[in-house]
Amino acid sequence: MEHKKIFDKNIYSHEMDYQGYYPPASMHRLCNSSYFGCMRDNGLPYPAIRAKINATHMVGMADLHILKPIQVLNDVQSVELYSLPLMRSKGVFMARVFAVQNGEILAMMNQVSMIVSMETRKVLPTDYVCEAMGTDIMRTTIGAPRRLNLPDDMELVREHVVRFADCDINKHMNTGKYIDQICETLGYWEGNLKLMNRLRIEFKRECVPGDVLGIYVKRTVNGWYVKGMKNGTEEAFKAYVEMKAVEENA
Repeated sequence: MEHKKIFDKNIYSHEMDYQGYYPPASMHRLCNSSYFGCMRDNGLPYPAIRAKINATHMVGMADLHILKPIQVLNDVQSVELYSLPLMRSKGVFMARVFAVQNGEILAMMNQVSMIVSMETRKVLPTDYVCEAMGTDIMRTTIGAPRRLNLPDDMELVREHVVRFADCDINKHMNTGKYIDQICETLGYWEGNLKLMNRLRIEFKRECVPGDVLGIYVKRTVNGWYVKGMKNGTEEAFKAYVEMKAVEENA
């Protein structure tokens, strides 16, 4: 399948994190922008969806692979964003996006999103969305990716009270804020420098200001399983993370 360039993005030295690297939440945001650029180019831009069918985009799953970290110490670097053709099943849209620099892939992300009614907060079928928006150029696929299976013996590590500053225009906690909470919980910025190789996250329930997000963790040989519980009763998200110390990536 042919890749399509979505846009170029300048990344500046002031965007580096505590350890001097482009943080995982920012890398997801970069790829996420490419994904929704792909949605836009296929006739599904956010403003039109909101205006025509009173609905919004919501991310259901993101599987981010960081192949080479970004470190900008002087001024600015340019990154190119690409996508593969958008696909859909009965309930979700799917695409793969890439962040590229000088012909080298820095990150790849598979993402699944839904179109959700602003009134009912329920997922709208993709055939209805395409018909209402006047676009039918996406081929139907066999279905969405399988969900993560979490281990049973996960330990509560920390809690976070959701703030208004954590939330976006959809009135719930932004995807990047979940990723920041995962990084904080796993000690990503503590001690020796670590780099994240993979982050897969799935969303189950919206979190809004005032909700208490309990974060549970189970470490395995290859990585960490992470679960977020909303107010102790509902699963908000689940994730799988792989990261290594810098010397192990050399």
